[in-house]
Formats: sequence, C-alpha cells, structure tokens
Amino acid sequence: MPSGGGLDWSVLGYSDTPQGIVDIYDYALYIQETWNASATNLSNKFMNNRALVIMPLVDTSKATNMSMMFYGCVNLSSMPLLDTNKVTNFSNMFASCSSLLNIPLFDLSSATNIQSMFNGCSSVVTVPQLDTSRISFFNGLFQGCSALENLPVLDTSSATN
Repeated sequence: MPSGGGLDWSVLGYSDTPQGIVDIYDYALYIQETWNASATNLSNKFMNNRALVIMPLVDTSKATNMSMMFYGCVNLSSMPLLDTNKVTNFSNMFASCSSLLNIPLFDLSSATNIQSMFNGCSSVVTVPQLDTSRISFFNGLFQGCSALENLPVLDTSSATN
C-alpha cells in the first residue's frame, strides 16, 4: 500500500502514514473484500461498530432492508453512494452516527419507511434532495441533527406518521 496514497506525511511531522489511518483503510478494504453482494437483509449489519470510520463502496443492489445498518456507528464519517433502489426500510439506518459528515443522494424511490434514519447525526450540515414521494413513516427523521443548516423541501404527500 502506498504511504498515504502518495501523500507527503512529512509535512505534518510523520515519516509514514499514521497507523490510525492505515487501520481505517485496512478495515474498509476488509469490508469490501468480504462483502456478500447477494444479501437482501442488511439490518443491523454494522450496529454499534466503533471501528467503522469510512464505508467502502460495496454492491448493495439486492438489498431490501437497511434498517439500523449503521446504528450507533459513532465514528462513521463518510459514506459512498450505495445502490438503494430496492430498499423499502431505512428506519434508524444512521441513528446516532454523530460523526457522519455527508449524506449521499440515496435512491429512496422504493422506500416506505425512513423514520429516524438520521436521528442523532449531529455533524450533518446539509441534506441532498431526496425522493420521499412514497414514504409513509418520517417521524424522528432529523431529530438531534443539531448542525443541520440546509434541508430541501421533502414530499410528504404519502406520509401517515
């Protein structure tokens, strides 16, 4: 593995990539290499996993349930754009992910439940425009998102809760 992806760490006083960064990279690579692309139920997959800092891009094209997938991953800071076009349940997916900085433009076109999806994501500042036209359950969606500054208008026409 190249030292810090070819970065010159000496300008920061390091002779090589800091071990913590190597550990983060190695764990993300491990997730990617051992990923089960045929899994449909990803509920609780990484629940309360403190080692997860950056989620690698993995094949989630078969997934239908991502509820609580990253619940309590307090060190998770970055997410790639996962394939979510078949997912119906996103409830509590990122609840208590207090270090999460960005929310990718997830495909919510099949979703019906996004309740508490970002509850407690206290570092998120902006939310992309999300297709929420089929969502029934919204409650607690952005509760505890204390840094949130920009929120697009959400289509709540199908909301029952």
